[in-house]
Amino acid sequence: MSRHIATLPHRGGVVSVLLGWDRPLHEHFFSVTWIDAPRDVINAATVARDTGDEDDEGDENDFDLTIYNTIEGHPGGSPENQLVTFRAVLTKEGIDPTSGVVKLMFKFVEEDRIGNVGNRIVKYDGETGTVTDMRL
Repeated sequence: MSRHIATLPHRGGVVSVLLGWDRPLHEHFFSVTWIDAPRDVINAATVARDTGDEDDEGDENDFDLTIYNTIEGHPGGSPENQLVTFRAVLTKEGIDPTSGVVKLMFKFVEEDRIGNVGNRIVKYDGETGTVTDMRL
């Protein structure tokens, strides 16, 4: 499995974007999660938890800061169409998938699919533009 992980400044906070190629399943996976959420996002998550929109188990700080995750709803379709869906998710969230490290991330994941690459981790820093390939 190839894993590409970007940390990106976003709306006054920081998000983690995970994108990769799963060799055994022959499909992409994708998630976007807040690492450092701005106050309005935390407030909205807290309200959702307190009004019963989230599960009531856990402590007072237990709420979901996931924006999108393929585990909860994979788009299916061809690998190419999966990437189109993931780019649309980023665009809807206000993250441009056609520039900077995010553009590189999609390019490298497409190359991973074509080469059926696994055992690869690449980290991207959206603030500095640094890309670190940690091939295993």
